[in-house]
Amino acid sequence: MASRAPSSHLGTVVWFLCGMLWVVQAAVPWTRRGVFSSSSMLDGARLVRSGTVGEVVPVWVAGVFLAVPAIGVLVAATAGLDGRAVRISRFGALLVVTVLFLGFVHNVASADPGRLGPGAWLTVVGIVLGGTGLASIRGTNRPPRRGERPG
Repeated sequence: MASRAPSSHLGTVVWFLCGMLWVVQAAVPWTRRGVFSSSSMLDGARLVRSGTVGEVVPVWVAGVFLAVPAIGVLVAATAGLDGRAVRISRFGALLVVTVLFLGFVHNVASADPGRLGPGAWLTVVGIVLGGTGLASIRGTNRPPRRGERPG
């Protein structure tokens, strides 16, 4: 079995942390004041699915609340994998989480960074780690140069 380069170990750690942050963010409040200031995304999904806020919030919103942690589980579980399909899926995951985050900040936090709570900041750190993970793979699959040993 070939040994892995230190940079590939670092990439595994980065992607694992990214995924775990996206999982954990669902269990802590997303804003400091107002809506979601004492509730997590999991609490919100539970309320929506129970029908408690059914007249105000459509049922499909529960799926939106659970999308980021579900993506986080997949990213963390595949942290040690590599390949074109994995890189493409990570890019897609990062894009989806970023869009969901921006939508939440716009609709719930009124685009005010001062209102963001720990859940939102954990998501931001996960997005930054994901971007770092994507940036770190650039150029790692080049063929060896003349006289250079592969791997």
